[in-house]
Amino acid sequence: MFEILKNFESKYNGLKKKGLRIEGLSMIDPKRKKHVIMISKPFLFDNRQLPKSYEGLDIKSKIEGGLPDEFKFDKEAIKKEYVWAPIKFEKYVDRCADEIRKQFGNPNMTKN
Repeated sequence: MFEILKNFESKYNGLKKKGLRIEGLSMIDPKRKKHVIMISKPFLFDNRQLPKSYEGLDIKSKIEGGLPDEFKFDKEAIKKEYVWAPIKFEKYVDRCADEIRKQFGNPNMTKN
């Protein structure tokens, strides 16, 4: 299993420059002995560059660092509204379109 992790790290090592951090293996279901590869990445990251699974192990990710203002919430609000609502993404893109274009290296990127 560690060989799979080592192969994953070497294959996706280039994404570390974009903020990917490979945390290692984690057991998420002790009864079934199910392991996953744990990663963390910044909020603004092109997830299409990573697979959903690698050599039979699922990839589980978390966002490292702070969230943009549009996604910040308090504990009471989380009961009333969906943190990842589409309108929040729309507001974020409206506010940060130039930053997003720069991060992904595509100056011609549009919302549509």
